[in-house]
Amino acid sequence: MQPAVELPASLDTEQAVIGAVLLHPAALASASGLDCHHFAEPLHAEIWRRILAARDRGEQPDMRVIAASFRSEPIAGTDVSPKAYLARLAAEAAVPSSIAIHSTVVKHTWALRRLVGVGDQVARAWGGDDLHVLVDASFREVDAIRAELHESKGEGSADISTIAQRLISDVQAIRAGQGRRIPSTGLPDLDKVLPLRGLAPGGLYVIGGRTGAGKTMLLTSLARQAAERGAPLGIFSLEVPAAEISARIMSDILTTGPTYEAILSGDINDADLASLNRAEGITTDLPIWVDDSSGLRIGDIAHRAESLAERFDRRGTPLAAIVIDHVQIVRGSGEHRGNRVAELGEISNSAKRLAKRLGIAVVLASQINRAVEGQDDKRPTMAQLRASGEIEEAADAVGLLYRPAYYIEKSAEYKAGNAEARFRYEEEKHILEVSIDKARQGAGGHVKLWCDAAHSAVRCMASDR
Repeated sequence: MQPAVELPASLDTEQAVIGAVLLHPAALASASGLDCHHFAEPLHAEIWRRILAARDRGEQPDMRVIAASFRSEPIAGTDVSPKAYLARLAAEAAVPSSIAIHSTVVKHTWALRRLVGVGDQVARAWGGDDLHVLVDASFREVDAIRAELHESKGEGSADISTIAQRLISDVQAIRAGQGRRIPSTGLPDLDKVLPLRGLAPGGLYVIGGRTGAGKTMLLTSLARQAAERGAPLGIFSLEVPAAEISARIMSDILTTGPTYEAILSGDINDADLASLNRAEGITTDLPIWVDDSSGLRIGDIAHRAESLAERFDRRGTPLAAIVIDHVQIVRGSGEHRGNRVAELGEISNSAKRLAKRLGIAVVLASQINRAVEGQDDKRPTMAQLRASGEIEEAADAVGLLYRPAYYIEKSAEYKAGNAEARFRYEEEKHILEVSIDKARQGAGGHVKLWCDAAHSAVRCMASDR
């Protein structure tokens, strides 16, 4: 039998945090996020519970108030009274300025204990539970730990005047060319109908369309053009290989050069190869990171996005957005196994929380169900988003795609060589319609964009191509 593992704890640090708050109750704000369950010592957890309860009642959680909340009997198993122990904690108090650091240490040791617990659960369940169930349960535990440890990039709590002052400072900095503007999609016509006119930090943007409508085309072209304007992005492509993403972006850069399919097949001439080398040189300046791992859970994507954000932060160019293509093949945590609607709701809500936590935009591609194929008008509606209620509720904006040439090309008339169908195809082949049917902080609307499906290129209608 292996010896029992001693669980990580930092009792001195726990004492220092509690003592500091007892002496300086206002310093409790610096321990924001520290909860009773983070303490290894049960008595410390109980004292902290009383501190938080006093705060919630509107009282100062100082030595007098917390001591009065205990009876005079000695602490169980000791001859020490609660008041004497509280006095000892006050003597071991940290200085108020270090409470935030000490609180972090307490939380980190709690996380280590939880991780040891996860390993212990796996060891005890080994040979019994189904392996997939065991893995999913373990990942859920790890995701919960990671989410509790990761600090949000939000403003936290503040009075409205303070928030207004911050906002004015941000606006003045932007006007002076020093602040961080909301990243553009690279398509000004599309920006105009989006909330806050771009890829707003904390926003979840859903792009829905049927297969062939142009979701991947729009997302890769948008990513390229946003990156060219200085917005670092990550692309999580669970279905399309990284090589195809690269081929699409290079073909988009060239526009009149080889198509992305020709690049992938190698069906190019010497002039095309020279063009490709020029395009490859341009990609070296694009802050785009591509991850084409398949079978990712939303927790995996969150973890990789956090690492990507840290990588770009170290470069001094904060991550602006990530693209996830597409939601229907992202795996959930396993909690809703067998209920795909609930699972898609979990994934969408997790994507929204990730956007807010990292202060980035998350662009989430979604399939439209087949019901649209039975309509005379093939333009999709919100109700045709798969798991539409859950996805719509989480989203800040929902854009639905319609590419008329796709349906003309599939028609019997076009395939039979009908002259009118051929003419309509030529008229419509460069049209991509985007209908913003939901915009939480904007008017929404409808925009027509120019596209070239063969080159995976999307532009504004009036732009030079």
